[in-house]
Amino acid sequence: MKKMILASLMLFIGVQCSFAYNNGIGAFAGFPGSGYASSDTEYANINSYTEIWFSCYFTNGTGGYAYLKNGSSLVDSFQYQSESVYSHSATYTGSWNTMELGIDCSNGSIGLAELRW
Repeated sequence: MKKMILASLMLFIGVQCSFAYNNGIGAFAGFPGSGYASSDTEYANINSYTEIWFSCYFTNGTGGYAYLKNGSSLVDSFQYQSESVYSHSATYTGSWNTMELGIDCSNGSIGLAELRW
């Protein structure tokens, strides 16, 4: 049931964000034993001054971490530790180069991180 809710949420957010931003990448991970990789890292070369939107969502379990880097500089991160706070999003405007989007899940969690620009 929670997987169906997460899938529905991802579809809703994807449709909602598709009207505001033209490009994007996503990283998806699941706890060890879930059938998904426990971590995922994706890269994008933006190479321009623009607005970006970082978001991450977690469900199940109690452990997860998502981050966004511009080169080696951390732009934003979110530590998931309980089911009470399961999502985070933020927008930033600046000059972006090679962006790194990563997510790691443990303790029964499943998560999605997104970067849109």
